[in-house]
Amino acid sequence: MNADFLVVDPAWYRTDDKTPVYAWNDHVAPKVALLDPGITMPILKQEGEWVLVSLRGAVGWIHLTGSDLPAMGQMDGAAALAAK
Repeated sequence: MNADFLVVDPAWYRTDDKTPVYAWNDHVAPKVALLDPGITMPILKQEGEWVLVSLRGAVGWIHLTGSDLPAMGQMDGAAALAAK
């Protein structure tokens, strides 16, 4: 199998508001998408306050806000990422 990520039982991220998705984990990176509220997608990995999410065959980075961090442990999926 040739893949960058293999997601067996992912944690999930759900947007609450309009959410920008960046090309890499920095606010100066180009925005690759602007997601509507209520979109749910698998988290591929977390680096600090950023999560890498799957976007139907592409990937992008979402910066977690203060309200996102406590919810990370309560997300759907058996292997939810723990909040830092």
